[in-house]
Amino acid sequence: MQSAKNHFSTPHIYFLKFVIAGLSLVVLVCLFIIFVNGFFYLNVDLLRAKAGVRSTPAVLPKEKFEIFVKGPPGALAKNGNVVLAVKADSNGQNISGFDLLIGYDNDAFNLVKASPQKTQFAIYPYQRNGYLAITGTKMINVNETTIFKEDEVIELVFQAKSGGRHTFSLEPAIGRETTKMVDGKANILNVQTNEITVDVD
Repeated sequence: MQSAKNHFSTPHIYFLKFVIAGLSLVVLVCLFIIFVNGFFYLNVDLLRAKAGVRSTPAVLPKEKFEIFVKGPPGALAKNGNVVLAVKADSNGQNISGFDLLIGYDNDAFNLVKASPQKTQFAIYPYQRNGYLAITGTKMINVNETTIFKEDEVIELVFQAKSGGRHTFSLEPAIGRETTKMVDGKANILNVQTNEITVDVD
């Protein structure tokens, strides 16, 4: 009877050694690739950091519209009027027009009046479902440069119809409409926006 040793002849042993060596080489190559890729991306991040390049979303525009409550202070009585205003900063840009989208609950408030606060502009309010769209255009006979510097551009009066806490928001976009400024060369300027809450007793 042949011994168990004879089941593993010398050629078989060499073959097993060859397979083990091959697998070891594959593992080493994979580890090397992982190490090189990690080192490469680490260095890219370091170089970007040194150069001041950050992997962040697009920088917010410096131009802005801001809606705020002018009065009255405190909670509003039902059927009472609240006065809101929108101020603008064009970051040194000459402005020839603008569009505002003001979101609010049509069932909770009625628009009483929308008034321009810059005499160089005419405004055109359009009541939509769930928001108010306002277009402001510079008067044809106005040739002077108009730069907004935290200036009030619109005053709005709303009458409260129902109690609770309600939001008025300057919407960046609704459908195809956008909140924006237009400069003297007809370039569209994206803007920062905000929202506020109004309490009604």
